[in-house]
Amino acid sequence: MLTGVMVDLAWATSFQRRVLTAARHIPWGSTVTYAELASMALTPRAARAAASVMRHNRFPLIIPCHRVVAASGIGGFLGKKAGWGVALKKRLFFNEGVRL
Repeated sequence: MLTGVMVDLAWATSFQRRVLTAARHIPWGSTVTYAELASMALTPRAARAAASVMRHNRFPLIIPCHRVVAASGIGGFLGKKAGWGVALKKRLFFNEGVRL
């Protein structure tokens, strides 16, 4: 986690801020599902909404949205469900020692 980097979330709704902040605290080499992320953001029934926040993450290098996965598998990355987005997500996992 890049804790020393300030991120201006003034544009975000309260829900978006909670989700983005929760995602920022997912440790290196770990993953959580969208449902787990929603629970971390104090809205356990909002997995799809949390996924939408991750899809529109403006700070993917600072807020590691690649560490959030679908319950059924890897999910997408940067709005892509296949192709280069998922390939990049897999590479980031490999670099962090994550095996799915």
